[in-house]
Amino acid sequence: MDKQSTEVHSLEQLSKVAPKGPEHWNIGGAGNGFQMVTAAKTALDDLGVEGISFTVYDQHFGMKWAGGRPHAFGGAGQTKESFARLVEEYNRRGIQFNLVFSNLFIEEQHLGDKRCNWMLEHCCRPGNGVIIASHVLARYVRENFPDYRIIHSLTHFNKDPAYYYEHSDLYDVFVLPPHLNYRAPLLKEMLEKLGPEKIEVLVNETCFRECNIRQEHYDLISKACLEDDWDLWEDLTNGYCQRAHADRFLKIDDPKNVNRIKNFTLSQDEVNGLKALGIQNFKLANRQVPNQQYGKWMDYYLFDRLGVSTTLYVYENYYKPAAFFAGRG
Repeated sequence: MDKQSTEVHSLEQLSKVAPKGPEHWNIGGAGNGFQMVTAAKTALDDLGVEGISFTVYDQHFGMKWAGGRPHAFGGAGQTKESFARLVEEYNRRGIQFNLVFSNLFIEEQHLGDKRCNWMLEHCCRPGNGVIIASHVLARYVRENFPDYRIIHSLTHFNKDPAYYYEHSDLYDVFVLPPHLNYRAPLLKEMLEKLGPEKIEVLVNETCFRECNIRQEHYDLISKACLEDDWDLWEDLTNGYCQRAHADRFLKIDDPKNVNRIKNFTLSQDEVNGLKALGIQNFKLANRQVPNQQYGKWMDYYLFDRLGVSTTLYVYENYYKPAAFFAGRG
């Protein structure tokens, strides 16, 4: 058995220990997921589930400081003003919002961007956050918008724990590259040195583990956003990964060999193992996923995993309408 298999096995063993303590979920795709996120919060409250809290994250289109996944173009009626109102509505419902400004290449000359600064100004409330990859931008936000929590994006993919200890004063939270999710001894060390409040793990990274263009892809997305290169952005969005790996996957002529392809998506037992280890903050990457898949991730990690027999689908389509019509009778 290889080392990584042993480490995954240890997470599954940890899951046998009853996970204790609160858990916090940072859920992506806040724009498209408003109904599902707010419904999930209400449903868990109505069902008496305690110890679960939410933040959400997303970004409006056309932002130079954007990075991470290719972000969507604006549809009809979408403006930066409507996005700021969405942030305000989440906040009104008790859900804090994290802006995504995770461009890898922001330097001093980029800090004066009017559009991005407008968004920072209009979404700045205590408890809201900014997801950042550039130390230059992190220091700028810390100095000029001190009410924001600063969350370090995983897109630098640094696996050396010394990196996180070195920058612990600059960031409130570190989102760890998914490779580290399986290294229980290292996570335990980081929890002891940084504290559980400073560590967040991504549970549903869908990139496969042996991808050799992951960092290049993130770099190119940052470049396209920073330079307003929408031709490059379109190329990175429309089947970029599929084209890049076409030859590699066409060689898998026996369907049984598909089992060799593994991603970083964690099972429920693995999430429970991380929680038993001391992890409290989890990230659900729901940006740019279809609504049906969005709902499935929410059910899998937030209802089924917690042993709640009522699914989000049942709550939204049966309980809420029934309560509404009963109230009108």
